Amino acid sequence: MGSAALFARQFDKSAKRVKERLEEYMGEPENDEKVHDVRTALRRLEATFMLMPKKLRRRNRKQIDAHKQFFRSNSRVRDYDIIRGRIAARAQGDLFVQLAADLDRKRKSEVAGAVRMARRVSAMPAASLKGLKDGDLESRMDEVAGRLLGKVKKELPVVTADRKNVEELHRLRKDLKKLRYVLEAMPARQRKPHEKKASKILNGKKPAEERFKELQDMLGQIHDIDITVQYLSSLGKKEAIPVMQGEKAERDRLFDKFAKSVRS
Repeated sequence: MGSAALFARQFDKSAKRVKERLEEYMGEPENDEKVHDVRTALRRLEATFMLMPKKLRRRNRKQIDAHKQFFRSNSRVRDYDIIRGRIAARAQGDLFVQLAADLDRKRKSEVAGAVRMARRVSAMPAASLKGLKDGDLESRMDEVAGRLLGKVKKELPVVTADRKNVEELHRLRKDLKKLRYVLEAMPARQRKPHEKKASKILNGKKPAEERFKELQDMLGQIHDIDITVQYLSSLGKKEAIPVMQGEKAERDRLFDKFAKSVRS
């Protein structure tokens, strides 16, 4: 089976998964697990969009843009869920009640817009892969994977050099995630050379797929703390200072673990 046929199979699987997760999400938009599940499915579909040759990306521009808009509209909802969960583990009494009420109110206002976007995406016709050719696809796969590998290689030393490089860490986290899902969407024979390069860059002795997940988990936890501290800082509440201090201490521990993991 050629690369185009294998990719089409992966694309159909990702598109079907998004459709299912959208239906589940629209049925329970207040359920934080449904929010997480639909976002994960969207990331995998976005990876297949990235791998389409230019002609197909132009043809499917409306679908691609709509999926991106829904993902963005859903991001603040997910952030509020993360912040609420982290605060619940540290804040107590009246402080938690007050913070949770504020987060719930903000989350509710974001959900309405996200649900509207979800309905729009769900009603759109499926993207078309008509005319996809093996050679064009394989060239695009190598181009995208190579570009992401280059970005990760460049970003890693910048991030590990200083724990205060919050924005750089956020970019690295996103690029690692894109690279993981892009490689996942590629046929094995096309994927393996890039996985070897990724393992070398990430200094991992485990298979690339396991290494990606390991690093994503660490970076994800650090990012969760960053958005929590940023939110609490914006409130200017003295009562929240101990919570922020606890979060910052946990961030330092996780950052040291991550930096050691990619250096050693």
